[in-house]
Amino acid sequence: MERLKAESKQHKDAFTAANAEGQSKVAACRDEHSNLRKELEEAQKARETWAAERADLMGKIDARSSATVDVAHDSKHSGFVSKGKSAQTALAALDSAELRACDDGKCANLSDAMRTWRRAIDSLSAAMEGDDRMAQMVGYVEQISGDVHGLEKVDQPTDTDEFKETYAAISGNNRQVFEAMRGYLMTVAKNE
Repeated sequence: MERLKAESKQHKDAFTAANAEGQSKVAACRDEHSNLRKELEEAQKARETWAAERADLMGKIDARSSATVDVAHDSKHSGFVSKGKSAQTALAALDSAELRACDDGKCANLSDAMRTWRRAIDSLSAAMEGDDRMAQMVGYVEQISGDVHGLEKVDQPTDTDEFKETYAAISGNNRQVFEAMRGYLMTVAKNE
């Protein structure tokens, strides 16, 4: 009997210790949960503040863009051409059925098509000149400009298969860059 009492006391003490340890862990978890909830609330407040600041800055950028009269020099003419006109010219080339007909390199005059792309790229560059939002696109525009310039310098008849294939590849690259810029160009053209 004594042995049962001793075992019972031992189990009771073990249960009491385990219960105390469990309650301690529950309290620690509650504290951790409370701290995490506070951190989450602070992060949400910081996110809301950041979103409001971002919206305010974007509004200022939009207001500044529409209030500023941007003028780009058109090297093909003696005067100045507005960014809006440059954007309209670039869009006109992109949407030109005659230029699209040359995309596969099979049209009557690839030399004219190359000159059209050259003017379109010059207009695209003028439309985005000085706009920091377009900084990531500058490299692509420089690449297609270099490709067109390089093909214009090739001393080879435009009716060869090699020239036509090269033109088709360059035209495809040009069209990809212009299509990526379509929304921007439409916005700039609309602000004319």
